[in-house]
Amino acid sequence: PPTTGELSIRMVSKTEGDALLEIFDWAGYKVWKEKIHLVEGTLVWPVSMTTYPKGAYTARLELPGGQMQYKKILLQ
Repeated sequence: PPTTGELSIRMVSKTEGDALLEIFDWAGYKVWKEKIHLVEGTLVWPVSMTTYPKGAYTARLELPGGQMQYKKILLQ
């Protein structure tokens, strides 16, 4: 769903380990990077993109073990 820039990235993890959250703009440039330590259970990370231009972005979460999850973000 569209957002004005205040995001909560939520995930349920079955394992512990380090993950990498990256957000890319429509042209593929990395605009956000954050290492996250996962613990078992539900995790929520606040991300503020209120200073970023309106448009389409892609969030990529690299999990322990190399799995990747992608999510589209639409800033209005």
